[in-house]
Amino acid sequence: MFYYQTAISNNPLKAYFTYRSELLLKPGTRVIVNFGRKKKQLAYIVKQIPKEACPDGIEIKEIDQIIDETPLIHEDYFSLIVWTADFYLSPPGKVFDLVFKTLGNAPLETPTKKGENQKTIEKNKGSLTKTGLKKKRFVVNAPLNNLSNQRLSQQGMDIIQYLMFFPDANLQEIIRSLELKSITPVQTLIKNNVLTVEEYATDNRGLPDPQKVILSSEQKKIVIDFFKSFDEGKLEHLLYGITGSGKTEVYFEIMDEILSKTQQILFMLPEISLTPQLIKRTKARFPGKTIAVYHSNLTKSMRRKVFTQAVHSDIDILLGTRSSVWLPLKRLGLIVVDEEHDESFMQSENKPVYDARRVVYKLCELKKIPVIFGSATPSVESYYEASTGKMQLHTLKYRPKGLQLPEVSNVNLSKIPVIKGFLTNEVLKGIEETVKKDGQCMILTGKKGFASYVTCGVCGYTIKCPNCDVSLTYHKGEGDLRCHYCGYSQPFVSQCPSCSNNSLVPRGFGSERVEEQLQKLFPDLRIIRIDRDIAPNTQELEKAWKIIERRQVDVVVGTRMISKGLDFPDVQLVVILNADHMLYFPDFRSTERTFSLIHQMSGRAGRARKEAKVILQSYSPDEDPIRFAEKNDFESFFNSEIKKRKLGDYPPFKRIILFESKDPDPDKSLERLKALKKSLEKQNDASLFQILGPVEAFIKKLSGKYRYHMLLKMDNDNDIISKVKDILRENDKHLSKISIIIDPIRTII
Repeated sequence: MFYYQTAISNNPLKAYFTYRSELLLKPGTRVIVNFGRKKKQLAYIVKQIPKEACPDGIEIKEIDQIIDETPLIHEDYFSLIVWTADFYLSPPGKVFDLVFKTLGNAPLETPTKKGENQKTIEKNKGSLTKTGLKKKRFVVNAPLNNLSNQRLSQQGMDIIQYLMFFPDANLQEIIRSLELKSITPVQTLIKNNVLTVEEYATDNRGLPDPQKVILSSEQKKIVIDFFKSFDEGKLEHLLYGITGSGKTEVYFEIMDEILSKTQQILFMLPEISLTPQLIKRTKARFPGKTIAVYHSNLTKSMRRKVFTQAVHSDIDILLGTRSSVWLPLKRLGLIVVDEEHDESFMQSENKPVYDARRVVYKLCELKKIPVIFGSATPSVESYYEASTGKMQLHTLKYRPKGLQLPEVSNVNLSKIPVIKGFLTNEVLKGIEETVKKDGQCMILTGKKGFASYVTCGVCGYTIKCPNCDVSLTYHKGEGDLRCHYCGYSQPFVSQCPSCSNNSLVPRGFGSERVEEQLQKLFPDLRIIRIDRDIAPNTQELEKAWKIIERRQVDVVVGTRMISKGLDFPDVQLVVILNADHMLYFPDFRSTERTFSLIHQMSGRAGRARKEAKVILQSYSPDEDPIRFAEKNDFESFFNSEIKKRKLGDYPPFKRIILFESKDPDPDKSLERLKALKKSLEKQNDASLFQILGPVEAFIKKLSGKYRYHMLLKMDNDNDIISKVKDILRENDKHLSKISIIIDPIRTII
């Protein structure tokens, strides 16, 4: 009889549970066990233990069922899971679920052989010709959130999901990729008007030129230096390049060499919205390679298919968001983390908490493969590690073809008259001149909606969310007030609930209001708004990007969605309406976020045309983040910021652990942290750490629960961190209803 420690799927406890079996099982094997009230529960084998190591006085149950004949993950991924659970003090079962959630307790499917797939295509060849679909592509007519009304089959949903990320796919590609047995599911979608058929354009179906781009001498040097330093044992690399400097082409050149050795590539992005453009470029650059896309918004069957491809090594390049790091790629030879500064790589709202960038670090260490972190505005921690030699630094200082960074105008709103509180004459003149030159404009605003809040002009009462300690945002198009945290909404009425006067007035501005005002001022211009109301899913975003690419719009108004890594060659003017709107949040990264947003947004201009311009509007033009962003000077911003971080004892010089307690009863929420603090103070041997708080969270109430926070600060020393974590494990009883975030991205959440 063999005895095993197991991790129970979806279990919130930070513990392993012992079971027995007559069979010898390897770590990572999925099994079914009897656990608690649930008779059948998915579990994962962690390690074999001797009988004498089993807990005393407890009946050791036998494993009911073994799902996998052999583990689906390799030893390095198993080690990564165990390390992540330990590093982030997370429930091990929930970390295993990050890998296996697409399969659950189902056995792994056997992929269709390529020969069989080809027979399917050949069998349908005649009917393809008859239906006239052979040289056509498909356009999805309805938004994804409306498709539920169509009562689509699972195959139908898979086809729609596939077309979102491969919009230029023809019928043969759909059949091959989704392993359809016939074209009937596609024909059904056409019959029901979910899909329409469109002939291919004559410009290589909208794809970029598949020929290699000739690298500049600066780009070539980075490729050479990368492989040289990798041969010398350097695994971690930071590619810092100004916006539009050709970082993607450097990635591609390095990827080409890795692929030639029959190794695989994991290319990670922070946002799903960035994938369509990158997919087109990647397919054009590597036409003979199998490219897969993975993220949490795919349908379950699509995620299962990509997982199966990964296990069977049927993927050459995997493009994905943070969840893609958990797909087991046996031949993985390189990881690229683009836009590495982006906070979307951190999962902190859901358990288990983890930072995909740190997980990537560990995976590369386990596999002994290189990783490239790339950004025009690297995180302060990453650039510090590169400047101190922990990572290899590569720098792109110039845009190709002699293109320059755009001219930046820093407008002080406190000294210049504005229209409707957010438009200056310089902005209006800039829009006119840009459109006359046949260029496009992008205008960034901080929030979606029409007005940030609604207040009474008589008594000053502000309408707040009943579930959260925030004001409701006015959405004029739908005529309602909404909470952007919990989703609560109510109709907008002019009568004040406090004084009964008809005097409620919208204040502030969002993307909806900016769009309306510009349409009034420029009635002949084609204006599009892009935010989560207009583009709630990837499909709608892809439509918006195509409208911009096809020059069917003059002005784009949007939220942060339009600032991230997008490449539109005709954008000549970028306007940032409220450049300092994040600057004064009580968080030590507020200045970094402000600089990054301004610099990233500025980089959307002048990527293929000269004489581009950026207009920054703010009330704080002399603050460091805005002043250095005006000069496109990241190095000076970093030098200024790193001094402040050291003076304030913040990362990278200190490490932070954030504790959050939340409860419908505010007293209970606070008391949990007070009890934890009291216990930790007794065990704080030789002042290992500093305790800050507990205090009310920045937003005290969210979704009906009152929130309190507490911070631990400690030296950035592995031995100290290990001792602190040991103390926290001893206090597990206090932590059962408290969330722990190791190295939080935000100290206000």
